[in-house]
Amino acid sequence: MSIIKQYLHYKSTTPKAPLSLYYFNFKGRFSRSYIYTQTYADFGVCHADDLNFLFRPSTLIPDYAPETPSWYMAKTLVDYFVQFATNGITEPLCTTESCPILQFTNSEDPRYPVKTNYLEGFNEERFAFWYNLYAMQNY
Repeated sequence: MSIIKQYLHYKSTTPKAPLSLYYFNFKGRFSRSYIYTQTYADFGVCHADDLNFLFRPSTLIPDYAPETPSWYMAKTLVDYFVQFATNGITEPLCTTESCPILQFTNSEDPRYPVKTNYLEGFNEERFAFWYNLYAMQNY
């Protein structure tokens, strides 16, 4: 019964298809780039590195020592997803005018090793580039 009340509250207070985005740009000690490249070259943050902090693969990555940058990143990302699981949405939401993206990145401040900030998700110049490139392929 409680889930029905939660859904009805959610449905009455949010848009039909709410959308919020995050950009994982935190470089941790371990990366999944080895899986993709079979080399230990530094490729920076790669696809699915956020999963190392959300669902740490214990056979590949040891526990994060408390108070380390990776430990703080894991806590921050898990808290973000708990907010989503609890509320059904995370703020801020994208609209037709703006789409703020929450970015997780490294900080230079050792007291706060994880930095979050918002980026604007609508990049009209980049959109036009890819749209025009695709259109040229149809000639």
